[in-house]
Amino acid sequence: MNLSPTELFNDRKIFLIGSTGFLGKVTLSMLLHSFPNIGRVYVTVRARSQEESEARFWNSVITAPPFDPLRKRYGSALDGFIRDKVAVLGGDGNKDLGLDTDALEPVTIFRFDLLEARFYLSFFQVKDVTAAIQKIEDRHHEIKKELAAKVRHQLRSIPVLKFFQDDTLDHVFKMEELFKKIKPQDPEGK
Repeated sequence: MNLSPTELFNDRKIFLIGSTGFLGKVTLSMLLHSFPNIGRVYVTVRARSQEESEARFWNSVITAPPFDPLRKRYGSALDGFIRDKVAVLGGDGNKDLGLDTDALEPVTIFRFDLLEARFYLSFFQVKDVTAAIQKIEDRHHEIKKELAAKVRHQLRSIPVLKFFQDDTLDHVFKMEELFKKIKPQDPEGK
């Protein structure tokens, strides 16, 4: 069986949550640009009313740079294309996103929320990496508090923080040692 993305999205109804964020804008633009035969994309835009959701969508989502390729392709026909392919739904983030879920047709749901942030840490010349990661884990709440202070207006919720060792440098050093053994340097240092 050979799956084609074009066939997969042809006439498909997609429910996109987070369309006002950067990743949501890029995803919506790419879906519409790459798959113009997509059925319909339902996007939630949080606001006090449906009219305000529509205005926010047209004033801050569609005008964003990720939609430049669509503007170039469709020119003055872009508004009509967007109205044909995108349905703006005013949601408030409450149970069922504040939507009348009975009124929705079956759709595929994409949600862009940063639920978990993974940090891959490189340690150079540290004897006990496990202890170093443990020290960072011990200060987890302080780090999360600092992160919350910096991004509280950009994220709905602060993600769970997870820390891992990035051992890429170790592999690089091992590879360099192997290459030195394979090809010894000539006397002139070339």
